[in-house]
Amino acid sequence: MVKYIQHIYRCFSSNDLFNNIIEGLNNLDKDFPNTTLDYLHPVDELHIRGDTATKKLI
Repeated sequence: MVKYIQHIYRCFSSNDLFNNIIEGLNNLDKDFPNTTLDYLHPVDELHIRGDTATKKLI
């Protein structure tokens, strides 16, 4: 789990995005260590067309 958290931090640490994500999860009463990919999905798909584009590429 620690490796997973470190990876998320590296990916989302620019512009304080990581802390904003944690704050958002806290506002939703989500416990970060128990966060699932479903909770992070909205911020993981920041590019145009979201997960639709990712699925099409796959």
